[in-house]
Amino acid sequence: MKSKLPFVALCLCVSACGQQAQRPTRPPRPGVAGPGIQRSMSSITPVAVFPIEGTPDWQVITEDSVWVTNGPKNTIHRLDTKTNKVVRAIEVGKRPCSGLASGFGSIWVPNCGDNTLSRVDIKTNRVVATLPLGPANNEGGIATNADSVWMLTDKKGILSRIDPATNTVSAEIDVPSGSFSCVLGEDNAVWVSSTENNLVSRVDPKTNSVTDKISVGPEPRFLTAGAGSIWTLNQGDGTVSRVDVKTKTLVTNIQAGVPGTGGEIAFGEGYVWATVFEIPLSQIDPVTNKVVRQWRGPGGDSVRAALGSVWLSNLRQQNVWRIHPNQLEAGVAVGQLPKSWQTGGPNCANLPKWQVHEYNPDFFILRESGCTHYEKPFLYLIFGSDRALLEDTGAGQVETAATVMDVVARWARRNNKGTVPLVVMHSHAHSDHTAGDAQFKDKPNVQFIAAAVPELQKAFGIANWPMDIGHIDLGGRILDVLPIPGHNEASIALYDRATGILLTGDSVYPGRLYVSDFPAFVASNQRLADFTRDKPVSHVLGTHIEQARTPFEDYPRGTQYQPDEHTLELSHGDLLELNDALARLDRKPDKVVLPAMTVVPRTR
Repeated sequence: MKSKLPFVALCLCVSACGQQAQRPTRPPRPGVAGPGIQRSMSSITPVAVFPIEGTPDWQVITEDSVWVTNGPKNTIHRLDTKTNKVVRAIEVGKRPCSGLASGFGSIWVPNCGDNTLSRVDIKTNRVVATLPLGPANNEGGIATNADSVWMLTDKKGILSRIDPATNTVSAEIDVPSGSFSCVLGEDNAVWVSSTENNLVSRVDPKTNSVTDKISVGPEPRFLTAGAGSIWTLNQGDGTVSRVDVKTKTLVTNIQAGVPGTGGEIAFGEGYVWATVFEIPLSQIDPVTNKVVRQWRGPGGDSVRAALGSVWLSNLRQQNVWRIHPNQLEAGVAVGQLPKSWQTGGPNCANLPKWQVHEYNPDFFILRESGCTHYEKPFLYLIFGSDRALLEDTGAGQVETAATVMDVVARWARRNNKGTVPLVVMHSHAHSDHTAGDAQFKDKPNVQFIAAAVPELQKAFGIANWPMDIGHIDLGGRILDVLPIPGHNEASIALYDRATGILLTGDSVYPGRLYVSDFPAFVASNQRLADFTRDKPVSHVLGTHIEQARTPFEDYPRGTQYQPDEHTLELSHGDLLELNDALARLDRKPDKVVLPAMTVVPRTR
């Protein structure tokens, strides 16, 4: 974060200082050099822009809202993530600063102007308590865990533990001096950065004591947690330090080229994100520990990544940007996905057997009605200049060919084509994806590829299954074919280079991922992560939805009507999160529960 001199003080300085020498201009932040890394902020088109008069700064994200501080106005603002509008401005203490936290039905707001801590009720949008303690520094952070609120309250090194039941300090913990920021780690410990001593300290909430101190880069200020690590933004040299929470050791210092005061760091959507003035956004891949993209230009000073978006506070521009991660990827054709899909009710008489959605003029998604079959699978129809490809043919007693061929005919008329050859293939061999095969096998102008490993190898030129990658050219449109056995021995993923869409069948989708061969499944996910590392991934699309919108909640097998189901699309970050969770199992077949997915090993 960047503090500003009040206007009055600035005027006084101008009057009194006369012709005194001005403070030297800080040299430009160097950033990171490398092919394809440096980009312009002008290349980003945000999904939404939230105007906030003043200095929109620190953020915290809750289930349906983003909360942003505004120091000069003594307010925090509530942004509705469903309507993309600023819906509340809530007056708190004087000059809110040094982070925001959510917990216990409240937003916790440190205030530098009157050295207090405001508690805002999320339901009523009102301050329900003002605690007589403030942050140790205007650039810091505040955190919550299962039973407490944590904030650094003295630059000498005091971490205060606050009981939300009484709104009083229950413990004061000695930490290294010059500690200003804290974060809850994935090990349920509270981690604290000492800018003065170049340290990260681990505090055990069970004992209220420091258990470990780890040396990191110079002047660590802001912290975030993710991918089994604590990450610090080091203001001394502009590096980002990664500390492993299990071994409690420094993994690496990542060159980010963003030295100096201000800024912030966040983990989400599969990446680490840093922001400072001049370089409002840096994207760090936790797999490679390298900056993969960096945007220069105006904007920035606070960042969060959640709810399928990157949220960037542009303090000097007086707004907050909501950015879809896809928009940070380059060179792909965009499209639109519906906010919800037809499922299987509540009145089947009024539902068509198929919902056909045009993602863009050359990419169609078909969903079978749950009234026809409870699996409700998704099919994909992709057009090139020479031919089209259909992935999967449906479940149960279903008439698929008529619907597919109608879409093909409409596309042909729109593009002044006489006939369009069709390739029919499958995400894998299970019956809820092959039930309509017979309807296509004998059709003219159709190439049918059975869901069997030898057939797939022959059709797509895959010599070494599953290590090699095959391809199919639809005419100016190449799809990569990746063997991903684990759910089924013939499971494949398709990567559409034109849209950046990764089709993952039953191997990755919002729901229960049933695994028949666990070692193969783990290896396949690693190959997907490796393959997509240097490629734009706009969406990860599977073939089912079994998950509800509520994290960790799914619909029972056989559910026909799912009125509150998850979106079809997952993000590249979801894919990387799954791969990281599988890697942590160290090859042991076990259930993995993530917010949007559950891996279920099947025993034979």
